[in-house]
Amino acid sequence: MGWRFVANETFEFSALAKLRPDGFEVRDLGRAELARNGIDHRLIEDREIGVDFGLAAKWWETR
Repeated sequence: MGWRFVANETFEFSALAKLRPDGFEVRDLGRAELARNGIDHRLIEDREIGVDFGLAAKWWETR
């Protein structure tokens, strides 16, 4: 789902939201890969549902 808050010939500002109903279990993540990235797997919790949010801005010159 997305929303465009401002859109004209020189600027655009928008947002995006996406529902993640599938979640994940920590045991499905690779412990070695997490450790290489400095993440302690014992500090991560299982997730049942989530929502991702994002923002975007574009601008351009007109000639």
